[in-house]
Amino acid sequence: MHYALDRVVNPLDLMRLYIETANRLDDLGRLLETNDGLQSPAPRFFYGSTSLGYCWYFGHRIEQTIAERLTALLENENHAYDPNKPISLDCYEELLNCLSSDASQLRIETGPFYWYPNVTEVSGSTELLDKADQHRLVEELESWRDALGFYCPTAASLDCQEVAAICSSVRKRPVAHIAGCETSVRFRGQGHAKKAVARWVNAVQALNAVPFYNTSWANTASQKVAIATNAAQFAVGIAIY
Repeated sequence: MHYALDRVVNPLDLMRLYIETANRLDDLGRLLETNDGLQSPAPRFFYGSTSLGYCWYFGHRIEQTIAERLTALLENENHAYDPNKPISLDCYEELLNCLSSDASQLRIETGPFYWYPNVTEVSGSTELLDKADQHRLVEELESWRDALGFYCPTAASLDCQEVAAICSSVRKRPVAHIAGCETSVRFRGQGHAKKAVARWVNAVQALNAVPFYNTSWANTASQKVAIATNAAQFAVGIAIY
């Protein structure tokens, strides 16, 4: 069963929707800043590959001549899509050199991207939190207190009414939300992340918005959460900061 999305989606559309939800763009479609309410830096470069094609975005500070060189490089690239492999950085050596004279100073993130096309069932003890619940976020979750009013919906998995894990909309537009998750150390390995994510997905679907989940190739635990909550992988991507 599908929830009531009022638009047709395909993997390439989803990739564009993700990046345009995760970031603020200027009138030329360049990345201005992360859409997190904190004006965090956006990637200097983002590339997403899907079974239906690929797309890329440049940061707004990339010089036009550099952008043109990178575009020529990308247009001649072999854009093979493999959902089970990271994008090879070897193919982007010239790109990295263009972005910085010292590639070691760049931060590179690469991993799979997921969405939830079907209604997500929720099980276990979970609830949605609001600003009045700030005091319930303790230990590792205490850093999320100030974000409760902005990162909503926020879902929690409970252990005897104690918040064990949360999942929030850390980037969002009216049409799409992106998940951010954390589990207290004491409760890790007990399935709480799965429960919190499932409740968050359910809440976002109720808004008729697209729930997105992404992670890194190195974070196998996060990938297992995506699989356990029946997320559908639609792309692989690379972000260079």
